[in-house]
Amino acid sequence: MKHVRLLIYTGIIYISGCSTGKIVEKEEFTLAPYEITIKQRRSESIKVLGDHIFLHIDDITRGQTFVKLNSEEVEYIRTKVMKPGDIISFKYSGSKVFLIMTELHNFAFSGDYCVFSLSTIKPTESQIAKIKKDNLPASPPDSNEKK
Repeated sequence: MKHVRLLIYTGIIYISGCSTGKIVEKEEFTLAPYEITIKQRRSESIKVLGDHIFLHIDDITRGQTFVKLNSEEVEYIRTKVMKPGDIISFKYSGSKVFLIMTELHNFAFSGDYCVFSLSTIKPTESQIAKIKKDNLPASPPDSNEKK
């Protein structure tokens, strides 16, 4: 009788542990546009993605900077150059997330910073065009103008 119970329990454990053949994917992650500001040569924790995911930017020079997004275990975005209006997509929790550089501020001496937007919604071409237009360097005064 003990052997029969043992066989029944073993069968139940075996059957309950067997795969049904279906691949269970993570639930999709949705993110409304989330804005983050980072000073040059710094890293900031991306709170909406988790405390252990960091966005790093390098020195801001000539209207661009190197950007990297990673955790201790996963490199979501390898080091890439970005300038305002650039978009990089990456997978997070089963969803495609877009990192968009919306602003870049490069001052003469210090205080340089970038503003990024994170979202699962891809920006439209007109939104990207506006970001690029808004971040054009100021035009020097016309030397032919009469004073």
